[in-house]
Amino acid sequence: YRSSRWRQVREIAPWGFLSAAVVTVASILWLRPFLARYPLYSALWGNGLSYTVLALGFACLIAWSLQEGTVCAWIFQRGWLRFLGKYSYGLYVLHVLVLSELVQPLRRMLLGATHNKAFAVVGAGLICIGTSIVAAYASYHLYEKHFLKLKHRFDYSRRALNHGSPDDAFTRSARVG
Repeated sequence: YRSSRWRQVREIAPWGFLSAAVVTVASILWLRPFLARYPLYSALWGNGLSYTVLALGFACLIAWSLQEGTVCAWIFQRGWLRFLGKYSYGLYVLHVLVLSELVQPLRRMLLGATHNKAFAVVGAGLICIGTSIVAAYASYHLYEKHFLKLKHRFDYSRRALNHGSPDDAFTRSARVG
């Protein structure tokens, strides 16, 4: 039963991901004017259905990447993606700071130098991405990895994490009071 179910997932995964990508891109390009005229549909798509499509698409991407010998698995085994994965938390935290401080001044500077808006936008974006990666790398090596060395001091066993049910907390507070 399991092997036949996994076979079905392997067959569906690439098409599920590609379908979700097409629906997402189509909604950005063609559905936006329609949704602007109808707020109810806009709320339905923007606050719910779009996230469902993305979740299904990324679930299919994960299933596809777990299949050995596929293009997707090959892509996710690249060293530069593993590098970004190691520093992903720093990228997540620091990119907002970098963007908020650098993107507008860089765009203005590049636009003034080249008089090309597309170049200014792309150039500022690439510089901000590079700066975010450097900042995340520095943050990891100067700060984060030292805290990661401390994780062996904390007990993550099931017993240590089981603080009881909410009913137990109510019973304990009733005994104390």
